[in-house]
Amino acid sequence: WSSNRLSETRFGRPQPFEEPINTVDDEVDPAESPDGDALVFARRIAGGRDTILWIAEGLLEPRPLFEDAGSPGELRIERDPAFSSDGVSLWFVRSVDRGDGEVLRSWRHRGAFTDPCPGFDDGAGRGLRAPVFDGGELWVLGGDDELPKLQRSTPYLVYPWWAAQRGLELLLIALLAGSLVLLGLLLLGARWRKLDIVTW
Repeated sequence: WSSNRLSETRFGRPQPFEEPINTVDDEVDPAESPDGDALVFARRIAGGRDTILWIAEGLLEPRPLFEDAGSPGELRIERDPAFSSDGVSLWFVRSVDRGDGEVLRSWRHRGAFTDPCPGFDDGAGRGLRAPVFDGGELWVLGGDDELPKLQRSTPYLVYPWWAAQRGLELLLIALLAGSLVLLGLLLLGARWRKLDIVTW
């Protein structure tokens, strides 16, 4: 369902999404990207066991967010998607074969999402759930179900990165390789000139 914001404190009457987002299957945990171009949600196929993340972009048909469906017979449950404030990364919780859920992270680049990786080092994301971004901080629930604890993680920039960086890096590598080739040709040309002078 969706509701338009009328003011800072008031929202309009909620309206259900139509097909192909809402279907006879179970659709839960919607998360809209900050730019409003994509909607990620969890879908459990009727009669199926898995609950996986799907994405709907613009007028395109919804599709599974990740191509990897896991091992045959593996029970996979993905819930609680949450976009980062800049919309570049998506955080969510995945549990396999009814084990403890783990917070994972995927990056959005050129309209596609990368294979997810652990959101925290050393398995610290296991047992956490319900990730939510507030500005630059990530909030999660941890602990047991009877007494969950709200935890906060503040990320910091380790290495500058932006969406077009890979293309720029390839261009710089190509320029470096071209410069090395030209330098090699100059050195060979100077050597050949000396050889010509000696033989003459």
